[in-house]
Parts: sequence; C-alpha cells; structure tokens
Amino acid sequence: MKFRYLLAGGLILTALFMVTPVMAQDIVVGDYVTTEIRIGDAAAAMEYWTDERMKNALPYPMPSPDNPGFDLSPEGPFLNQADGEPGFSSPPGVLWPEDSGGSPGTAGPVGSEGSPGTKSLGASGLASLQEPGDGGDTVDDPDLDYTWPFPFTMYEVHKHNNWQWPYTAIGRIFFTTASGSNSSCSGSSIGNRAVLTAGHCVSTGYGAWHRNFIYRPSYRQHEDGSITSKQIFWVSAPWTYTAWHSDHSYCRDVGFLITRDKSGGRTLQDIAGALRHAYNQDAEHLHWSQFGYPAEETRTSPNYYFNGSRMYQNNASFAEFTASWWGATDCSPLPVCIGSMMTGGSSGGPVVYKWDSGMGIYPGTGSSLYANGVNSTYFLSNRIAGGMCFPYFDTSVHNFILDMWAQ
Repeated sequence: MKFRYLLAGGLILTALFMVTPVMAQDIVVGDYVTTEIRIGDAAAAMEYWTDERMKNALPYPMPSPDNPGFDLSPEGPFLNQADGEPGFSSPPGVLWPEDSGGSPGTAGPVGSEGSPGTKSLGASGLASLQEPGDGGDTVDDPDLDYTWPFPFTMYEVHKHNNWQWPYTAIGRIFFTTASGSNSSCSGSSIGNRAVLTAGHCVSTGYGAWHRNFIYRPSYRQHEDGSITSKQIFWVSAPWTYTAWHSDHSYCRDVGFLITRDKSGGRTLQDIAGALRHAYNQDAEHLHWSQFGYPAEETRTSPNYYFNGSRMYQNNASFAEFTASWWGATDCSPLPVCIGSMMTGGSSGGPVVYKWDSGMGIYPGTGSSLYANGVNSTYFLSNRIAGGMCFPYFDTSVHNFILDMWAQ
C-alpha cells in the first residue's frame, strides 16, 4: 500500500494527563488516521483505572440508525461485496498465548464465585433458539429469508472457558471519552500489539479522540467483587478510518488500539494469543460466533440485564445487508446484520468465522478463528436488542490489519 502522510491543521495542546487531554495534529496514513502525539502515559492510566472505576464505567452508547426507512424483511437478492479474492490471514508468530496453561499471571487470583453455567438467551418471542447453519461454517441454503426477529443463540461464556485459549484473545476496553466520562467497549487481540475494536470506541466520529485507554483480555468480575484478566495493557495509540473519524461512516466503523509491551518485551499476542482474520468472504453464506461484554439491559420484554462483568457468545447466520440509512448514500461496503441480543459495552467485540474453542471442529492449525467483523450498531432505530450489524471486512480492512501488525 502506498502511504500518504498529511498533517491536518490544528492547535497542539499540552497539559497534565487526565486533567486536560493531550491532543494533537492527526496523522493520515492512506485511509487511516491516528494522533501525532500519543495520549497519556502508562503509569497514569494504570493508577487511574481502579477496580471501582472499571465497575462503574458506563457502556459506550451503541449507535443505531436514525431513520431506517425499510420494512423488516430481507431485501435480496444479495450481492457479494468482495473487492478482490477471498482470503484468510494469520498474524506472524504463534497464535496461542505463551501461558496457555491459564495461570492468572499478574492479574491476581482467579477468586471464587458461584456456578454461572451457560445461561442461554432467546426464549422470548424476540429471539429464537434456532441456530441455522452447521454450527460455525457456511450456510447451505442462501435463500433462508429470515424475517425480524432474526434467529440466534446467545449464552454466557463459562468462567473456566473465559480463562482458556482462544477466549483469552477477547477482552474489555476501558477509556475516557472525548467528553470526559469513563466508558467501556470490547475488543480482541488481532496480532502482535494490536487490539481490534469498533471505530466509535476510539473516536467520536466527529473528529475527536477518546483517551486514557487500557485493555484487559479475559476480563471477568467475580461474585466476590474481584476482577481478573490476562494482564492489563496500556494503549499508546488509537487508530481508525478517516471515513469514521471525520465522517462517522458506519461502513468503516473499525478501530485499533496499539498496546505497550510487558516486561521482557512480551507483546499482547505473546500473553493473550491472537485471532486470524478473513476478508472478501461471501457474507450471505456465512455463520458467525460473536463475542463481547454487554453492559446495559435490553429493551425487550422480558428485559435481560447485563453489567459488563462477563463475556457473552452469540451464534448466528447472515440475515441482512443494511440499506442506505447509515447517513451516507455512498456508504460501501454495506454492513452485515445478524440476530443478536448484545447491548452497549459489547461494541468492538469480534465477529468470528469458524470459531473453534478447541473441540476440533476445524482440524489443522490454519483452519479456524477468523475475525470477520466487529460489533457496531443496533439493527433498529429504537435500539431494541435482537439484531446487530457489523462492517464488512474487505481488502481495505485486511490491509489495515497488516499495517497494525507493524506497529
């Protein structure tokens, strides 16, 4: 990719960290944007993010379309949005963490708690327990004609699985918003030092950056109030598309955080492992596993209550491409929509094609665990949980990830 370095005009502000944010001129690199001056420092961020602040952090609002303007039925026929050959890519190095045995490391003891089991959602009329497809591969019938509510299966990730690979690649992000409030999103280790998340979890979409980030892979709050994770990583730089940062285009609601190494030069990938990624896939025929830390209640009857303390998994097949109601008639490629009951706080969590939790569904070291989207937006404008859309991963997203590996 040919890079272009452009300095956007603006005043450089300097101040003490967490009193006034250190803002800077933005650097545009190709289609991407980051900040010239890194925001904050590790010691201040670690000191700031106490357990109490993390527990009280508000879920960052998940966007929804202002005016859908379409009926709740499939629009088909659907077109493959690929802008090149479909591909799969693995980050350099070993994907699974060096500490695959699951010891808590420096995060403290796992602690004791009750037995949450795997609480399944979907018994309400809004969410069917039907799980189309074959459990994570392709869907045989491309004309399933799902109507609202889209089918899905959602459940809490068990406390023991939460600490094992590949769940260790998924975690929770804490940050201070551009307006000054403490907030949370979800994310995943995508290779080397990079965390994959949503664009709206790093930038407002109107030219302002969030700040004061930390990332906690395998985050879990236990019933005794203790919090554990696979280390705590400070973030030195946020990245996103200029199309999101400046124009809030939900077609490019993709962001990244670059973490700092731990002692001994150990990267995020060394400690938590990393997901592969897939791009230019025929989304109409796919089935995904979606992950995140929902932290607000659903607007359904009955309501389901989430507080961000636990990781949830949702399984669903393609249901819909969005229309042009994302605020830009040239929004391309169109986001993909599936059935889901994830809520705010789950934004940025990975949507994974061929999820394999170690049961050998996809034999071979290069045949599973492909991030293929990030939790982005509610399907409906009234924010009723039951459907979610995520950016389509094309060649541009693939190139963006490759560039993040080099950071």
